[in-house]
Amino acid sequence: MKILIKFPFLIYVILIIVLNLSCNRIYNNPYDPQTPSDIWRPTSMELIVDDSNSVRVTWEQNEERIDGFILTNNNYPINEPIIIGKDQNLYFDNSNFIVQNCGFNFDYSIKAFAGNNESDETVFSSCGNTFVSTISISNVKSKSIFIEGNVFSTSSVSNKGFCWSKSPNPTINSNKVNLGSNLGSYNSLITNLDQNTVYYIRAFATYSNEVFYGRELEFTTLEIVLPTITTSNITNITFNSAICGGNLTNNGNSDETVKGLCWSTSTNPTYNSTNSTNEGIGTGSFSSTINNLTPSTTYYLKAYAQNESGTAYGNEKSFTTLAEPPPNDPCFITAVNSSNTPYHLSLLPSGNIYNYEDQIIVNMYHPSFSASQSSIYLYKNEDFIMTLCSACLFTNVGSGNSQRTVTLPSSTSISASNCYTIRVLGTAGGANAYSNISDPFTIY
Repeated sequence: MKILIKFPFLIYVILIIVLNLSCNRIYNNPYDPQTPSDIWRPTSMELIVDDSNSVRVTWEQNEERIDGFILTNNNYPINEPIIIGKDQNLYFDNSNFIVQNCGFNFDYSIKAFAGNNESDETVFSSCGNTFVSTISISNVKSKSIFIEGNVFSTSSVSNKGFCWSKSPNPTINSNKVNLGSNLGSYNSLITNLDQNTVYYIRAFATYSNEVFYGRELEFTTLEIVLPTITTSNITNITFNSAICGGNLTNNGNSDETVKGLCWSTSTNPTYNSTNSTNEGIGTGSFSSTINNLTPSTTYYLKAYAQNESGTAYGNEKSFTTLAEPPPNDPCFITAVNSSNTPYHLSLLPSGNIYNYEDQIIVNMYHPSFSASQSSIYLYKNEDFIMTLCSACLFTNVGSGNSQRTVTLPSSTSISASNCYTIRVLGTAGGANAYSNISDPFTIY
């Protein structure tokens, strides 16, 4: 019997707890009557006067869970309120505006509605002959913004423009830009701002000693961060050049971000003014040709991007330049072998292409005579370059061949060419003196 009494009581307690939990709501939905009506009302109401019969009413709305807006033209209280869709924030009024002692009188109110619930009203009420509007800010960057304004006056203005500061309520004594005295819409690109900084800005117009201001807008410039860049594939590799590039996908919020390539014969190359290219500013793909490379050498390469925040790099790639091809220039050799005691001059190993500092054998052949003491010279075309062996003795190796080994000069002494010749001058003198010229050959 006791168990039957306690069990219904336990059920009752559980139900009370569940009901209490279900009623513990967070009032943040405009459709909930208990949500405070002031937290979801329209804000930043502004009036843009185009002329004496045309104005634009604008506002902002952060709460998206609404059905629309109710706008009341209090200039004509007998008119019915105007229902405006929730995705709109602009209303054109082409009424005949009433001129009172203070000037044109404008009086509007707007509120949002969700179901049967309505937010608090936001009101714009002003009477005057000059109206200045701060319309909008766009294209916010790290050091600049674009801003639009409007000025209407029944007479004229001395000047108009925008003023801004890092504190609320900027005035014409703050930073400003003057944009002339014409009435109507105007705009400006505001530059030289500090990055990652909160600013306050508004339109202004002056007439005589009076200053008229539009509404104040707040914005924060972007923070400059490291850019993002990738390195593209390397192509067109030669013995002294290659083509590569990259893609700057994000400039790090800086219009001054430069991009290019950097390379080194060691891994992990970094940007410097020597082994690098500069491909200017702007996001997107680019291509660079790197020159003056060393043949048969491995290089490491990265794309880089640099701004006020630092230098970022793309992925590292490597490549090896090709071997330097032998030169193939036209040769101008006019000398001929002498007719005295004609020898046949040849070079060993044969092939006519030699590297710097190679050792070669100068071979002199004659079926009846052996080469005597002779000098060996190096020429390029018809220009004497150097003496390779002075009054040196040749070794008789038999079968009419006499030989002498010489060493070709280094790359620091001569340049690459395919127009070199060896010339052997016999020193016996008289009728037995001889001068022999080899076929042209290459040193590189």
